Amino acid sequence: MKKGMLLIGVVVGIAAGAAVGLYLKDDEIRAKVDESARRIKDLADLIQERVEQNRAKVEETRASETLRNQQWADQQWEALGI
Repeated sequence: MKKGMLLIGVVVGIAAGAAVGLYLKDDEIRAKVDESARRIKDLADLIQERVEQNRAKVEETRASETLRNQQWADQQWEALGI
């Protein structure tokens, strides 16, 4: 088990080293990697924006329901004459 994990670690290390070497030496690869990173950042920004919109919508709905429930409770108290 330990030898298998060591082998996986070595292979991953070699692959990572080769990828970094290509990134540093090849302008075309660097441009593609940078473009991919930019797209991932744009996607992350879009997801964050949607999450914030959803959070605001949920908060607005919760506040509206709370107000509606409070008004209903006030009406019930008034109906009881309290």
